Amino acid sequence: MRQAAAMAAAVAVAILAFTLAATAGVSAAPTTDLQLDQAAAASTTEDYTTVSLLAEDVPVDEEEPTDRALRPVPQLQPYAQTVNVSEPGRYATRTLPDLPLAVAAAAAQLHAGSACGRDYSRYLDALHNFTLWAVQMYDASVKAPTGVLFGAVYQLGHYDECVSVRAAQYCLPEVRVKPSEPQPLPTDPYTLNFDPEGSAWLKLQDTGDERKIRRDRISWALCVPSTCSATEVQVAMGAVLREVGPPLGASLEVVLDRDSCTSQLEQPTLRPAHIAFMCFVGALILLVLYCSYYHMRSNMSQNSLQSTKNLGTKEQLIFAFSIFQNIQRLTEKNGKVRGLDSFHFVRFLFIIAVIAGHRMLISYGHPVYNGEDLDKIYSNFFSILLANGALVVDVFFTLAAFTSAYILFDELEKPTNAKNIFSVILTRYLRLTPSYLVILLFEICVLPYIGNGPFWKTSVIKEQNRCSAYWWANILYINNYLDIKNLCMFPSWYLAVDFQMFVLTTFLIYIIWRWPKVGWIITGVIATLSVLIPFFVIYMWNIEPIVKPFPRNFKDPREDKTFQIAYVTTHTRAAPYIIGMVSGILTHKGISVAFKVPMVFAYTGVAISAVIGLVTVLSGYIFFIPTRPLNPLEAAVYGSLCRVAIGLVVCSFIVLQTFGHMGHFVEKIQKTISSNIFIILSRLTYGAYLIHTLPQLYDEGSLRLPRNVDWFTTIWSLLGDCCAVYFLAFLLFIGVEAPIRTISKILLS
Repeated sequence: MRQAAAMAAAVAVAILAFTLAATAGVSAAPTTDLQLDQAAAASTTEDYTTVSLLAEDVPVDEEEPTDRALRPVPQLQPYAQTVNVSEPGRYATRTLPDLPLAVAAAAAQLHAGSACGRDYSRYLDALHNFTLWAVQMYDASVKAPTGVLFGAVYQLGHYDECVSVRAAQYCLPEVRVKPSEPQPLPTDPYTLNFDPEGSAWLKLQDTGDERKIRRDRISWALCVPSTCSATEVQVAMGAVLREVGPPLGASLEVVLDRDSCTSQLEQPTLRPAHIAFMCFVGALILLVLYCSYYHMRSNMSQNSLQSTKNLGTKEQLIFAFSIFQNIQRLTEKNGKVRGLDSFHFVRFLFIIAVIAGHRMLISYGHPVYNGEDLDKIYSNFFSILLANGALVVDVFFTLAAFTSAYILFDELEKPTNAKNIFSVILTRYLRLTPSYLVILLFEICVLPYIGNGPFWKTSVIKEQNRCSAYWWANILYINNYLDIKNLCMFPSWYLAVDFQMFVLTTFLIYIIWRWPKVGWIITGVIATLSVLIPFFVIYMWNIEPIVKPFPRNFKDPREDKTFQIAYVTTHTRAAPYIIGMVSGILTHKGISVAFKVPMVFAYTGVAISAVIGLVTVLSGYIFFIPTRPLNPLEAAVYGSLCRVAIGLVVCSFIVLQTFGHMGHFVEKIQKTISSNIFIILSRLTYGAYLIHTLPQLYDEGSLRLPRNVDWFTTIWSLLGDCCAVYFLAFLLFIGVEAPIRTISKILLS
């Protein structure tokens, strides 16, 4: 035991001695001249709160020269990891510096007259003395990258260790790597298989293959003094990289913006409006609890909905916030149309698909450990089922239009109902907007203050700024036409398209009901335009018909040209909505005449529809073949017809289910998927759609380490998303959505 203890002590002393030796040369290193751009060296100081590493009584040389571009910088060799060989000619002399130390030495000289330079000098002295805070900053920084060739291009260091030093900040500059001399591209620039005996440049350099993660851009974490601006860090790091690049056979550049630096001192400012919203949420919770207690004490019968009809307006308004009444509203069945209850299952299924798609967008678009595995996803033909999954949105448009058209036409057919279509639009607006506004305000006033991380400023704070600027456009449902690059709430474009189309189709339905011939002619013209407009938009702009889920789009799809021009605009997404509206009206008329479809034709129609839907999705694969140039005519044809096909497929399923004899087995399935659990989950779909990006955005901003992404981790994350999202959607329904719906009915009746 004594021998073991002695050996352990000896090892500990050796490690400590090695660490001290590694830092001992910092202040006594020989010097060399770095050729710098003087304009870059004389960087501007950015205005944000900092705390100096220097004590107040540390003397400062006021006469120190300000021309730091010509000052000598400690030579990088003491910090370089070299390989000693007996046959120098056999090996390439390539050294990799200890970048945190090299940047510190460069910054201390280049910015000697500034707070940044003085703090870096103190940092080097403290590191030489093995002072805890300095060693902690050094330990949190990345010394050398690992896994870059496998696609692990985010070298994140240790965020929390860095920002726990009060006067330190965590920066994530991007190092751009190019060969010093032009390198030949692979024989096949789009290959995923590289010769292990070939040059590493073949894999490292960008070949233009959008399916792959770029290995030539490496995010490299550094822990630096908080007094240093992003520009000052970039200048110092750039100076070091220009020195070490040539021996590595590379040209190295660095890019760093202010949003990529975070410190403990830079917390979002809590404004009075933010506090007011938090108070509103607290008051709303108390109101719901009080109204529920009042309802419970009122000795109402179990069927609360029936009993409240005979109450006065005041009591109805109180019971609108009752948890018990709103839970009953959540579970009641809708008997508007035969087979409509099975819609609940379909809506639930497709909202899960939307959540899954956005989860993959977050997971694949940010630091991954196994990037090479993701590169191979789209090399498989059937991967198009995933890559072209955005067509699921057209299913939602079709279902929304069908149900709205059927219910509205049914109301118009009733002789006792007032034919005021403006009240229909107002009711829809009041139903959607309050919940929408609450989530918008939560994203602005609460989310930025409940977390932190390396990407918090570039994701959560950036989203807060977008929503602070454009929240008004969201609640007016015009945000899909205003500054798409700064779209607030990424999935909110769908709500804008849906509301705009609802307004249009409400007038169309009224015209069809009042003047059938004129109405159907107008509908035919609009339906034709809904196909022709996207055709000409895609053709004239020469853009892809699909927003491709490639690494460049994963990070922020708002930057994609197709997304801006053809994906979020109402005039290019109208076709499935028009098809759904027409099907809803025809279904209403068909039920009134007891129309039936024989079993053989029903099953044949289902089979044909399924094939058309599958072919529509799979045929998009031609746009994912990297060696195939984009054909504008093909893209325009596919982009204009794929949404029509999806709309027709969905409506054919609805019509055949409603009018067809599907047999005992299918009726059993319909009964199962029409059960109460799917009714509840479906009614929470709107809230789930509004909320689901919030936990994903939090996850994106607070990520500390690259993920190992595979099917298991993706499904596991999806399950977590669904549980959290539906729980929050339930609270939103009970506290906002259901009460506002009840109150709007009371006030508009």
